Amino acid sequence: MHLKLWLAALLAITAHAAAAAPELTEAILMTFWSDDTSRFVSSPMPGSINGAGATQDNTTLRRQLDAINVLAYSFLQVDDSGNVYFRRPEVDLGSDDAQHFCQQQPLSCPNVGAAAAGSFSAFARLTNTSRTLRRIISIGGADSQRSFDNALEHPLIFVQSAAAVIRAYSLDGIDLDFEPDAFFAPGQGEQYSQLVADLRKALGERAFISIEVPSDWETLRSVDCPADTRCHPNLGRMAADAYVSLMGYEFHAPDYPGDVTGNNSNLYSDPEEPLVPRFYHVSVNQAIEYLTSHGVPAGRLLLGFPAYFVATGESEVEAAMGSTSRSIRPRQSRMIWRDRRAAAHIVWRGRYCSRGSRSSTCASTAKSAPHMPIARLHISG
Repeated sequence: MHLKLWLAALLAITAHAAAAAPELTEAILMTFWSDDTSRFVSSPMPGSINGAGATQDNTTLRRQLDAINVLAYSFLQVDDSGNVYFRRPEVDLGSDDAQHFCQQQPLSCPNVGAAAAGSFSAFARLTNTSRTLRRIISIGGADSQRSFDNALEHPLIFVQSAAAVIRAYSLDGIDLDFEPDAFFAPGQGEQYSQLVADLRKALGERAFISIEVPSDWETLRSVDCPADTRCHPNLGRMAADAYVSLMGYEFHAPDYPGDVTGNNSNLYSDPEEPLVPRFYHVSVNQAIEYLTSHGVPAGRLLLGFPAYFVATGESEVEAAMGSTSRSIRPRQSRMIWRDRRAAAHIVWRGRYCSRGSRSSTCASTAKSAPHMPIARLHISG
């Protein structure tokens, strides 16, 4: 049970309201908790059960709940028939879930015999001291093409199944984090906008609904105008029923094309970016301008940005963080920092540590990195 290394701070960009769903009047700070035990440092869900049968606590997470007001449980998936299901029953489900919810919704609980920790029901019981916490489910995540296709092919079953999970656990809404492998095909944008409208109708006006969208123009354009076909205002239609959450990160990463370093989450385009093949020229500003010019009201935008860094090449990480880098190096990879000016800063925990810095702030921050429970920020504002 791990707190996903993502944080979403969602602040209203303007006070303009969409037609269907009411605007939240307060600023939104949203984080994701993940059950992916293979990727993230241990951060158990408070109230879940460990391997010895004891109830677990997480004082760090409980303290952070007072600084947020939306917590998403990630990720649930969609099966071939359109049913929302728990993919890790040993982490997600417990004995009470097996005896109650899973008896009523068995298709949401494959392999229920492995139920153990009960993280999801513990999540459903969470609150903060101000009683402002909204608990939502997040569907999909990286490489979720199959879940996306299944939801579009079986929209009625998907909506009914998602609503059943939300109502059974008295939750507050849903985040659609479908990340297809390719551009939207003709008709998929219309299907997706209808799916969001159906969710709004099923869940009601007070439910929190958000959809995650990428930052590159080509993918965004395919939602409205796939394969140069006739365009439809699908992004604007979805914004009437949901917040449009811009994934303003991972613009460049070690496994992306090209051998020149680029920014992970640049707000603006850099005029000095190299004009090399397959190098992505993306910025947050470009994406926001595209969305607002294609029917998405500024007040419905949520901007996501990272509070983590991606580093490759041991020598460069050593130079940036000193001897502490061995404990935080994310993975071995080829050296991609050809232009040293492009990697002048590393971001961790919201602080900038200049390359070669040996300051106590950078050192202490780097040492605490493996235990940091949150590291992705989504700000709309």
